[in-house]
Amino acid sequence: AHQMVSAEYEFRFADGRIVTDRSAVVEGASAGHGIGRVWIYEDVTAERRISAQLISMAERDPLTNIFNRRRFHEELERTLADAARRGVEVGLLGIDLDGFKPVNDAFGHQAGDEVLIKLVDRVASIVRRNEMFFRIGGDEFAVLVPDTRASELSELANRLCEAIAGLRFEFDGQPASVTASIGIA
Repeated sequence: AHQMVSAEYEFRFADGRIVTDRSAVVEGASAGHGIGRVWIYEDVTAERRISAQLISMAERDPLTNIFNRRRFHEELERTLADAARRGVEVGLLGIDLDGFKPVNDAFGHQAGDEVLIKLVDRVASIVRRNEMFFRIGGDEFAVLVPDTRASELSELANRLCEAIAGLRFEFDGQPASVTASIGIA
């Protein structure tokens, strides 16, 4: 018996285009005897880009472009399951900014956005590749650290506190800064 329609195959071209290929048997006059095959090629580049953008919008914070609360919950579940299977520990840092609301109130949301963007850039430069950084909401962040020990987590928390406290801002000629309270689990 002939397979009437093939599975879809995907071609990725160097210029970024994505084309799918599928073939189907062309039936002859007598049932079950194919006389050939027709190939169908479809450029799905735009659809794949839109799909990737929608996924990104669903799991990334629009201001800072780091992962959001939704993705945090997915990754936490996945990381905990993986750690239980491998018999290792997972660390979590909960970061809450101190002094952020006064900056927002005194200088406006644009100043608050600038603080968040600069803070995310700084923290992202400190966390390692296997650690995941999330914006949970407002001025709350989290860092998920797979396969770690309490002492390593404490060192990371101290580095982040120092880095955040070292950020300096100026709005309308006035100096501003924030600090962070970090919880460790």
